[in-house]
Amino acid sequence: MRVKCISTYPTQEQLEKLGDGFYPNQEFHLTVGKEYLAIGIQFEIGSSKWGTGAWIQLVSDYGRLSFAPLCLFEITDGKVSQLWVTRLWEDGSVSLWPSSFYREYYHDDLSEAVPEIVEDFKKVMAMIEEESLSY
Repeated sequence: MRVKCISTYPTQEQLEKLGDGFYPNQEFHLTVGKEYLAIGIQFEIGSSKWGTGAWIQLVSDYGRLSFAPLCLFEITDGKVSQLWVTRLWEDGSVSLWPSSFYREYYHDDLSEAVPEIVEDFKKVMAMIEEESLSY
């Protein structure tokens, strides 16, 4: 799945749809007009951090795995990765991520540059990128 950034922050209307649970002091480190590879997607309902809506995982302009509301993008290629695995969480949210991303503390370990996780992330990214180019 590829998306093109159309805005770096939700509009007032989008904020209303995201709801009170959306944490307003977030920065997403995106560039309008730039295309990004979606590494995963999640659907949130009344989350205290995310609010209500669809979010994608991507590599931000800072080179880090990040989340951003899907409303900031136009979908340019809607084909999803075969590597994505679906999970229903206790709070009712749903995620479709590469299976290794579900490992406990994966995202924390990646941000702390744990070598095993960094290596896995590079491998997963390469596979998703190759897969998206073959569509």
